Amino acid sequence: MLLVGACGGSHDKAPDTRAPSPTNGATDSIVIRTSVTVAATEGAEPIATGTVQEGSTLEGAPLCVGGTILDSHASRDPAIKPYGLIAMTITCPDGVMKVGFSPSQAQGGVQTGSWTLVSGTGAFAGLHASGKLEVKNDPDPNVPVHETFTGTVER
Repeated sequence: MLLVGACGGSHDKAPDTRAPSPTNGATDSIVIRTSVTVAATEGAEPIATGTVQEGSTLEGAPLCVGGTILDSHASRDPAIKPYGLIAMTITCPDGVMKVGFSPSQAQGGVQTGSWTLVSGTGAFAGLHASGKLEVKNDPDPNVPVHETFTGTVER
């Protein structure tokens, strides 16, 4: 099951990938690697659940490894909807991040797209991030989907 297929529906315009202005202009890198299990039924809610994987980093330090992922339809969250089709909530021991993203149609089992960090709490409050994503789907729908979100983060 592909993430786009699981979401269903259409999206009339490209997602807004502009992050709000940073507070002090400091920029660095962010990498979020996930493993998610996609719902078996198209249009299901939640769309997918999973965990943050090794190799996830924020400003060169490990980021939320083992944290939980919950993907929902962005249409259910007015704050996320302008940023993509899917609203991803990442729950870490030190805070929560809300991300909006839209994967493309799959080409050879790989989807690409853009993402935006819409809000954060705790250690992630005040962060602004955006970038590109790559989703690797296995032909077997019972195998987890692996996502990699790369980009820049600003404080």
